[in-house]
Parts: sequence; C-alpha cells; structure tokens
Amino acid sequence: MKKLIEIKKSEFQKLYSVACDTWKAKFNKKFEKFLFEDYLQFEESFIEEMKSACDPAKPSQLKTLNEIFKDYFKDKVDLFNIITYKEVCKALGEKLITEESFSHLPVYMVNKAVAQAKIQQLEKFFNGDWIKDWNNSNQRKYYPWFEKRSGGWVFYGSDCGECRFSGVVGFYKDQPTSDHIGKNFMDIYIQAS
Repeated sequence: MKKLIEIKKSEFQKLYSVACDTWKAKFNKKFEKFLFEDYLQFEESFIEEMKSACDPAKPSQLKTLNEIFKDYFKDKVDLFNIITYKEVCKALGEKLITEESFSHLPVYMVNKAVAQAKIQQLEKFFNGDWIKDWNNSNQRKYYPWFEKRSGGWVFYGSDCGECRFSGVVGFYKDQPTSDHIGKNFMDIYIQAS
C-alpha cells in the first residue's frame, strides 16, 4: 500500500501559487475531484517529482515545498547517503544476495543472476513507491550507462526513455537517483554485463 501524505488545502494554495504553469495544470488535473475537500493527499513519488521539478532560478518553489512537507522530509532517509549494497539490504530488511543464493543454477549463469537480483534490490530501495509504468509513455525511466575506456569502466551518465529500451537492466525514477546508482554501484552493473 502506498503511503499518502496529507496536507490542508490552505497549505496547498501556497504551493500552487509558486508553481509554474505546467505544474498548475498537473495540480488541476490531479485534484479536480477534490474541489470540496479540506485536505489533499500526496503520494511520496509525487512529492519527490515536485521536488526534482523545482526551478533553481525560483528558490521560493523549493522553500515552500520544504515548509509544507517538512515532516515528510524530516522522516525521510537521505537515500544519497547510502552508497553500499550492504546498506541497501539493511535498509530493505533483506538478505544480501550471494552466489550461494543461486547455487542451483549452472556455474556460467550465477554471476549475472546475482547481479540482476542485486539491481532489482537497488531499484526497489531507491525508487521507493515509484513504479515504472510501461503503458505510460509520458513517464521517464532513467538508467545509468557506462563506457569502457583505456583505464577501465567508467560511469558515463544517465539517460532516459519512456517506452523502449535495449539491454538496460535497471530503471530509476529520476536522473539524480540514476546518477547516484551509476557512481556508487557500478561494480554490480559490470557484473551484470
């Protein structure tokens, strides 16, 4: 079940007043059925989407968002402080995936199976309640990509798409998350290749 964060409509009006036209249209569509409600409910993924869309040239947007959702942000773990696979498993309350986890497979399949399972855990943890929806061509899905250079593999950057990919093994809700994965978990992705 998705966690919902509830705010008063008067708080929402402050947020609406600093929003750009694109976000005002999103708000109008999302909350059109709640015209007579005193409170509005937000999914965590929608709050994160709003935060990543705040314009650095308009600091009032982020300031207002942080004030309205201060309790949510206070309780939220800073995901970007988690930089090891072991920390991800601890936060998820799941066991570390090892080669023993796939001992039933032929030896040549084990490394890729381990890496793919770890990447699924990374997706689960770093995406929170965000779910990739292949039926939604407007939803961007980010993934890190790597390049082999003379010194070895390097994280090259993150890319995104809406509905078609080739050979990508993990997708994330936004570019900062995908970049964090690429910089800190490259060894797992190389193992998956």
